Amino acid sequence: MPRLKSRHEFPPNGWKFYQPQTQWTLPGNLSFDGAVNAIITHRKQRAPFLKQFKLSTDYNAVGNELDEYNAVRCINAGHNHFVASFGSVDYQFSPPETKSLNDVSSRIEAVTSWLGEGMRPVPKELSIHRANTCVRCPNNVSFDEGENALTYIKDRLQLNLPQDHLLKKCRITNLPLSLNVHVEIGHIINH
Repeated sequence: MPRLKSRHEFPPNGWKFYQPQTQWTLPGNLSFDGAVNAIITHRKQRAPFLKQFKLSTDYNAVGNELDEYNAVRCINAGHNHFVASFGSVDYQFSPPETKSLNDVSSRIEAVTSWLGEGMRPVPKELSIHRANTCVRCPNNVSFDEGENALTYIKDRLQLNLPQDHLLKKCRITNLPLSLNVHVEIGHIINH
């Protein structure tokens, strides 16, 4: 996992962090210690919601997350001189089980679990905006998606986006981004 050379030296543009589950961005002009404490405070204030994602509020664990987030940011921006370790990030993903595509009730259940009770995707403009954000996010990590019912249904509903080939899996939510960008935020938060 990538690491910065120093937590006492500000990376380019200061310490940055984004909590995708709550769409929260770390405020600027904070020291490393201040940034870690701000992340912990944010998570504790939203503990009931964030509990499902098993996000740590331990100072050292959050410090490591902040360090890795900014190391990846530096690598992506070509600021390699800030990075001490370029170790690879290896995240495992097991796609959710899906039922047979031939069973109509299974298809309805799959769409409902994906899009929510209303079974309506968000407007395409919002999906494209989200996809553009996710493509640039360091938490957009590779996984072997394979064919599943939700991908099939997404294709049948013509919800394909130009960015689909760049969207992988969100390391934080463990969800395929090419599907998730179409879902109402309230449904994501509640599930």
